[in-house]
Amino acid sequence: IGVEKTIDALRQHFCGSNGGNQGPCGEWVAQKYVERPLLYNGRKFDVRIFAMLESTSATRSTDLGFSVYTHREGYGRTSSEPFSLDETHSSMHLTNFAVQRVHKSTFGKHERGNCVSFADLERRLDPSVGFRERVVPAMHALIADAILAARPELLETMEASKTKSAAYRDLLAFDLIVEADGHPLLLEINPYPGMVPQCDWHGKY
Repeated sequence: IGVEKTIDALRQHFCGSNGGNQGPCGEWVAQKYVERPLLYNGRKFDVRIFAMLESTSATRSTDLGFSVYTHREGYGRTSSEPFSLDETHSSMHLTNFAVQRVHKSTFGKHERGNCVSFADLERRLDPSVGFRERVVPAMHALIADAILAARPELLETMEASKTKSAAYRDLLAFDLIVEADGHPLLLEINPYPGMVPQCDWHGKY
């Protein structure tokens, strides 16, 4: 993942010194940056929520063809430095645990493991945002939309297994970001989420 200000800089980041001009440099996605994210104590954060997709002989007979369970709680993953659009370095803009922990001088400076609970977010964010009342339900709706969007492929995959008695369960991590006005956006769905506890309360979660 890289944050750059020009397409040429992105090509350099992903393709190396030739900038992709002398041959293919693999596939990558350029995405418009969220320039006005909701901030936690002046720093960028995203939210991770776990959901489980389940297919059993019972759920396959339902209208949806499977079941989805979403955890009521999630947690925020914080950056280590105050947010600014003047800089593009990863410890400021990329809230992934794997990215933050390599910055030894700033990792854990504000929160152990650079993660905060929903209770922490609710307590520190402006009440007008309505984190639990509006933002979290909107996040759950995005999770449902994403699963429904993939439903044809999911059903096709389950049908291809040809094992009617098989039970299929998959834990997915949904990573979302919130804009300054409280509008959540889906960043990615992680099919292989890291399960290493980042702090004591996170381990219990």
